[in-house]
Amino acid sequence: MKAFIYLLLGWLCVSGQAAQPTPNASVLAHSSSGQFLVYGLPLKSNTPPALPGRIRLDPSLVAVSSERIKQVFLRELNAADQWRGKITLASQFMLDANRPVDIRSLHGSPYGRMSVTTLSPNDWHYRVELPDEIETNKYIRAITHVLLLEMANRQAADRSAELPLWLSEGMTGQILSSANFDLALQHDKQYAREKYHQDPAQFSRYWLQNHTANTFNELGIPSAETLQGEKWETFRVSSQLFVGELLKLPGGSEHLRNFLQSLPKYLNWQLAFLEAYRPVFGSLLEVEKWWALRLAQIEGEELWFGWSKPDAWNQWEEILLVNVLVSDSNTNLPASRLIPLQHAIELYDYPVQKEILNARLSQLQILRARSSPKVAPLIDGYLQTLRNYMSRRDEAGYEPAIKGMATPRPQLLVEDTIKKLNALDKRRAALRQAFLPKPAVNPPRSKPNGPVRTPKAAAS
Repeated sequence: MKAFIYLLLGWLCVSGQAAQPTPNASVLAHSSSGQFLVYGLPLKSNTPPALPGRIRLDPSLVAVSSERIKQVFLRELNAADQWRGKITLASQFMLDANRPVDIRSLHGSPYGRMSVTTLSPNDWHYRVELPDEIETNKYIRAITHVLLLEMANRQAADRSAELPLWLSEGMTGQILSSANFDLALQHDKQYAREKYHQDPAQFSRYWLQNHTANTFNELGIPSAETLQGEKWETFRVSSQLFVGELLKLPGGSEHLRNFLQSLPKYLNWQLAFLEAYRPVFGSLLEVEKWWALRLAQIEGEELWFGWSKPDAWNQWEEILLVNVLVSDSNTNLPASRLIPLQHAIELYDYPVQKEILNARLSQLQILRARSSPKVAPLIDGYLQTLRNYMSRRDEAGYEPAIKGMATPRPQLLVEDTIKKLNALDKRRAALRQAFLPKPAVNPPRSKPNGPVRTPKAAAS
């Protein structure tokens, strides 16, 4: 029986068949652990380079690359290298690079047929047919898939595990993102690796800024529509996040390994999942609720990554600026100008200040709700400083006899508040520089040259 698994730019076809003889390849290469046997034509020194995003497969380099992928795979699952099933990788010359990658789970001797009565769990082996030129990601995805199969079938008697698509895609995403060395070696450049962020979920965060993550049910039973276009990318991103969150659970890697080992015992993966995660989830409904909660938390925690553009920082800057009318002389018409909040506190009477500051507090509270833990303490600093200032000014009952003059106590309070706001501005500038390589220049912190006209109406 064949189970067709959709993958990027092709399907990975997984089938259980009787064993077949090894191919008659020009070169046989063994990996360092002995698990991978690679057949194919060796590449010559004058072989032209692969197209961008692709690699040409040389048997000796494929053997090394496969071990590297397995190293990251085992690290993600916190597992030792205790493989049982050999994996044959056959590089086929002139095989269509756009065709599905064929992965077969074979039960029996890799060198001949065996009777059913002699089969045992140790008789599983695997065959992967690859074109001699293949997309880098597609190659890594195929190796990841067959490694998952091998681990799942170590205790299987006569039925190969059927991997859920979210597991294969999610683990591939983890490997692609978390590897700190080159995974796929290439003969002409000695390496080929895509530029991935070290944070496994960083691209996922960016993608989910404009796309809604899949629910648990959508991950478990993807529709044909889900496997196309942007919805397919959303599925891959959601799968990676889901697998990553499962690994973060207490005993997460152990639960995921148990899930793999339970798959051959059941006709659907959901029952295997509940068996492996029984200490965590009592039902699939609990899994659905947990995943929905984690998505909401991730959105709140990581929304800050959407602020990697100057526009978002400029929006924060605008909250801390006040629009006033300024004229250079009595004859010129007043012009609109933005001044820092500190100068507004210095220039305006407290009733006008209070109106401005209440508006800024509301805007900062909205900003606080959209911030991540990395930014929230700084916004809290602005909120606390402004609230303390307004509370103490209210207690002072400041009613100046002459406009513009302040009693000593409020004046000291103004100076202290301005000092604190200046310190917060420096911290904000440093944080901005950490996110943006070339931060925009802040407005000058100088006082306006002329008198402020109709402050209550002009200030905003």
